Amino acid sequence: MIEIIVVSHGTLSESLVKSAELIAGEVDNVKAFGLHAGDDIDKFKAIIEEAIKKGTEESSVLVLTDLMYGTPFNVVSSLMDKYKFHHITGINLPIYLEIVTSRKIMGIDELYKTIKEIGLTSFVYINEII
Repeated sequence: MIEIIVVSHGTLSESLVKSAELIAGEVDNVKAFGLHAGDDIDKFKAIIEEAIKKGTEESSVLVLTDLMYGTPFNVVSSLMDKYKFHHITGINLPIYLEIVTSRKIMGIDELYKTIKEIGLTSFVYINEII
């Protein structure tokens, strides 16, 4: 089982998890953390580090962040030398749903290939097709 940690600005991570549960039902082994205005970055990093550390002791860990080079991304990236985990940024609802519904049947490499394709096809400019 792949443990999932979602890290974002504000409440996006928690909202993403809850929105997916409306569609796919309750999901196990998921933690969501959001960075809010005024939060202490060192405390935020310590919380994320503890979740990653605990997760890597028990299973494979996939950390999902919202925005490349944003503070949540930078915090997670700074821990990649210290812990062995997978990190994907640019998370959205279609990708997240695929991850939580497929992680029991796919290894991380196959899962990554699948979600990469979904990422490329889930962004659609509707004016071009209507």
